[in-house]
Amino acid sequence: MNRIGIAFVLILLAISMSAAEIVISVSDFSVETADDRYAYIGKGISTLIAGELRLSRSVRISEREKLNRILEEQNLSLSGLVDEGSEVEIGKLIAADYIVFGQLVDMVDAFLISV
Repeated sequence: MNRIGIAFVLILLAISMSAAEIVISVSDFSVETADDRYAYIGKGISTLIAGELRLSRSVRISEREKLNRILEEQNLSLSGLVDEGSEVEIGKLIAADYIVFGQLVDMVDAFLISV
């Protein structure tokens, strides 16, 4: 099992142990690459993550488009410029308990994925 698969299993295990429903918002991942073929891979990865999380009965996925609109309005970057206070405020605006941010970096022969 690869690292991403292990991370999903751990997240789903932790969520399934919670009795209450939690709301998670998954943002589109930012992509650092010079190759135009990978322009939409960030949206694809975030869609896969949201789909996996949606399998848990304890999880409700918040509208991703709502999160993206709020991020654009606040002029926030997903590359580390969002501090903990901002994350809490964004979470309140979209009524989410957790927000999943990520970045993909093209390393020529592979992608580095940060979640």
